[in-house]
Amino acid sequence: MVFIKSNILKILKSDKDFFREASIVNIHRICLIGWMMGSINIVHIVLFLLYMPKGPGIIVLWYKLVILIHTVMLVVNGSLSLLAYKIDKNRVHHQMLINFVQFTSISVNLLFGILLCVSDQLVTTNINPLLVACIGVSVVFLIPPLYGLLFYLAVLLIFYNMVPLTQNIPHLLDHVRINSVTAAGIGFFISWIMWKNYKFRIKQENIIKKQQNILQEKNEYLQFIATHDMLTGLFNRQHFIELFEKELQYSRQKNDEVWVLLLDIDFFKSINDNYGHPVGDYILCEAAKILSNTIRESDILARLGGEEFIILLPNTSIIEAKQIAENIRHMIETHLFQSAGQIINITVSIGISKGSGSFQNSYHLADTALYYAKRDGRNNVKLVEA
Repeated sequence: MVFIKSNILKILKSDKDFFREASIVNIHRICLIGWMMGSINIVHIVLFLLYMPKGPGIIVLWYKLVILIHTVMLVVNGSLSLLAYKIDKNRVHHQMLINFVQFTSISVNLLFGILLCVSDQLVTTNINPLLVACIGVSVVFLIPPLYGLLFYLAVLLIFYNMVPLTQNIPHLLDHVRINSVTAAGIGFFISWIMWKNYKFRIKQENIIKKQQNILQEKNEYLQFIATHDMLTGLFNRQHFIELFEKELQYSRQKNDEVWVLLLDIDFFKSINDNYGHPVGDYILCEAAKILSNTIRESDILARLGGEEFIILLPNTSIIEAKQIAENIRHMIETHLFQSAGQIINITVSIGISKGSGSFQNSYHLADTALYYAKRDGRNNVKLVEA
């Protein structure tokens, strides 16, 4: 019993979660019901008015009942359709309001089927309106089985008690009541099948969406590792070259100056030798953070390899390039690099060159400038122009 109860509660919770999404679909369909059913209502009203016989009698009463029921249907479904349209258009997700609209629409359409079928008993024993209403509601609306069972049981109960008002021949009354069970049963099972198919489709879509997200994350990761240095998170050499060539071409079109800063951490080998490679990696990462926080948003920073970094300065004058280089040198020199309680003093040498011709040409000039910076005692900035 505990197992059965647990599974029932699990199904009910699952249906409740799916019903929130299904409610939006139902609201959208109610918008369509207004004009679709409205057209059918108007046709019935017009035809029954045109062909209504004169004088008293059961036939005339039947005509009047049909016209009245279709008129009420036209007004009620139209009103619900307008309300559903406002909900759908304004993206209102107030679940209580949504539930009210969809449950009311389901209820009134089933009720109209009952009323039409009851009125038809004045002239025939068929239950076509009830059958159409039960099947129509089950096809149009996505209804969890528990709700569907309650709706169709209510249909049977209401119809069972109302049909004697117009059908008082005992054996025909029994026949009609039995047929109503068939109509409600067909409606319920179609509704159940539609719900199961909907849940299956949504589950498959969720699985596909999840797989697509995983694939997208993997693609983004592959793209990241293809363009970034995995230690510092900066662009890698190859991607920097691609960005450099694009920026250089763009600067030629705009007639802007582009400058290149080539940085090298001074005596980095001794840091690895004295403190170990993990500390060396820490120094590289900290230096990368300082560089990222110091440069401008338009600048492009990359790690070329080892302890060497490179920065592209688009739309920059020679004075601005020198100032940026000096700011970087000062920030590195004054930063407290700490490891295992020890403070490690770090400096950088920086070579500056104007971006021209190609990456290789610009890099060669910056590397020459860097060589001069190291030759002249390190921890300084040198510039070489083409």
